Amino acid sequence: MQTRKNVNLAPESFRHSAVPRRLKHRARRRRRILCLLPVILVFGVLAAALLRFMPALAYADIFPAQATTRRIKDVPYISQLPTLPTGCESAGAAMLLNYYGCTVTAEEFASYYLPTGDAPHTDENGELIGCDPWEAFPGDPFSETGWGCYSTVIERAMNEFLTNTGYHAERLSGVPLYRLKSYIDNNTPVMIWATICMEPPIESDIWTVPETGREITWVYPMHALVLTGYDENGYYFSDPLAGQDIYYGKDSVEVAYTALFEQAIILTN
Repeated sequence: MQTRKNVNLAPESFRHSAVPRRLKHRARRRRRILCLLPVILVFGVLAAALLRFMPALAYADIFPAQATTRRIKDVPYISQLPTLPTGCESAGAAMLLNYYGCTVTAEEFASYYLPTGDAPHTDENGELIGCDPWEAFPGDPFSETGWGCYSTVIERAMNEFLTNTGYHAERLSGVPLYRLKSYIDNNTPVMIWATICMEPPIESDIWTVPETGREITWVYPMHALVLTGYDENGYYFSDPLAGQDIYYGKDSVEVAYTALFEQAIILTN
């Protein structure tokens, strides 16, 4: 009697395990390659970008970009010395006026258009009183004992001079320093209030205006000058005391300009 061979029918899972090992290795290798593809692509993109911009970077090292500089070079320079030792506002106003073809000297402007009032002094009660520098010049700009006045005074005086000329003096108040650059870009010089040589501002004398009771705190050493240019590190001025094309660093100008209430004047037509 012939013995029937037992046929061992392996379960489905076992049959799958009989796939040759090399096929399994190939499948694992494909999966690894597929996983590495995004990484390879990223490195490829970065390498291509680096190769693309390396010439530009090398050029920038050899030929660095030039700083932006804007200048108005044809503003007539007018010194306040020797006749107006405290008359920087009149000299600054004369520079603006002459830039627009309105001929006047600083001395003429101070003599005929600048309103003046009492300099700070002690009254019979021992109180320090004086005129309002927002309304008139305290003292005499032709004297070393004069004080100074603010933009409201110069705006009115300039507009009196500019009657029937087609030009108008415009006061800028509370305009940040960096925004004044736009006027320079349009060839418009700007008279600003700051301090002498951009020295640190100090609140010094305090006096009362008798007519109004207003209290004035004087910022020393107050100065007016004409902004004519700028670059990324500072500003150029026609300074009636220090000279033409005077350069001050932007930080010191910012401090002085802010301490003097961010006030300025331009001419428009």
